[in-house]
Amino acid sequence: MVLRSYTFSVILAAMVIFGVFDAPLIHQYLNVPALALVLGGSLIASLLGHPFHVFVNLLKSLKKYLGSRESNVDDSLLSQIFSLAIIYRNKGVLALEKECGKVTHPFLKTGVYL
Repeated sequence: MVLRSYTFSVILAAMVIFGVFDAPLIHQYLNVPALALVLGGSLIASLLGHPFHVFVNLLKSLKKYLGSRESNVDDSLLSQIFSLAIIYRNKGVLALEKECGKVTHPFLKTGVYL
């Protein structure tokens, strides 16, 4: 969910930076034949450069990613990461080292110790 909203934000920011909303006509920025040529050529070059089963797996993964609505990320882990980030930002590294004993996830604990 976070990745999807981040992607939308980046696209929206790029449109604002490049002035799509200020243009009197959107076709000044959107060249459909050139877009079709670039995307089609990229697809054909990718198909020629990789085995076909790679693209079948890619389509399956895209379907799984775009079709799923639930998140498999543990909320308690995210809350620990956010709280550690706030401690680091406000109090510094020494306070973060003191809080490291309270971290329950082993990989996160190793990362904080490093």
